[in-house]
Amino acid sequence: MSIIDTLSILKENVFHFLDTILQMMLGKDHRLKAGFGKASKILKRTHEGFCLDGIRSISIHQSCANVLTVAPSGKGKTQVSVFPFLLNQKGNYSIICNDPSGEISEVEPYLESVGIQTAVLDFGKKTGVYFNPLEGCKENITQMRKVAKALMNANTSEKDFFTISAEDVLVLFIQYLMESESKVYQNIANVYRLILEYQGNPQVIEKLFATKASEGVWRKFKSLAGTSDNTRKSIVASCLSAISFIGDNPTLSDITSVSTINFRDFRETPHALFIHVPVGDVQFYAPILNLFFQEFYRFAFAELPKKDDLEIFMVLDEFDTLGAIQDYSTIISNSRKAKIPQQIIIQPELCNR
Repeated sequence: MSIIDTLSILKENVFHFLDTILQMMLGKDHRLKAGFGKASKILKRTHEGFCLDGIRSISIHQSCANVLTVAPSGKGKTQVSVFPFLLNQKGNYSIICNDPSGEISEVEPYLESVGIQTAVLDFGKKTGVYFNPLEGCKENITQMRKVAKALMNANTSEKDFFTISAEDVLVLFIQYLMESESKVYQNIANVYRLILEYQGNPQVIEKLFATKASEGVWRKFKSLAGTSDNTRKSIVASCLSAISFIGDNPTLSDITSVSTINFRDFRETPHALFIHVPVGDVQFYAPILNLFFQEFYRFAFAELPKKDDLEIFMVLDEFDTLGAIQDYSTIISNSRKAKIPQQIIIQPELCNR
């Protein structure tokens, strides 16, 4: 036996000895003996949380750990999980459902029969429900920045000078509206109109800002006006490109002009809200979907719910249509504290995006 073999055996014996001592000290069995538990221990027909097998559900408490549903298109994600969940409602919490196709909202009559107030927010046609992304921006520059960033990120993945500068300009014009104009004008369509006018007639907007803008906004505006003509036009063009999907769309301009949704109501009495977009233009509407859910999460974490506040279950069907929700990893990690259980529904080919 060579010295190398001897050292190898000695090494193995030393490791075995140390492992034995460690096992004696800890008193634990670390052998790999894990196995699948019985579904019947957590899934019951009487539970009211997310449905996992088409018949049985987990509890409301267990649902707060969140659920990920992955299956190819047409394999019954909605039929097996979402519909049974909604048709098992007893009016003990609220629901917000991303429903691009409008298929899921067909359960509205049943939900209303068990005392849940229902509504549809359709970004493709007027239903009497409106959402203004700037609603939470009053005296909140951080929220203005988040709105601008979401709009720019949906338009380009670049982080160059023009993109960053365009984001700053969006914040500038949003801040002007929120500080210096009445509430009826505080919406993205009017941000678009102001920037569009600035592109063609900068003197008109300069006079408006000089007359009505706060000192801070006026200082930022003068900085923008001081850039070279070509640079300024490129920055402004980037802004217009990011928000033209709202500004050039009369229906969407109207739907985003005011807000009729009060998320606080969802904490106090059972509500169900379904979010629709035109099926053939899901990606086109992704930025406004993103802004809607971003605003909801801002509400959810602004103040942790009280003991008697209702859970708000989130059914995020076609999750990829929402775009990249800012800080979503933090949101889902803390959703239990905010009493907002999440069900993410996605196709497997999209998991690695």
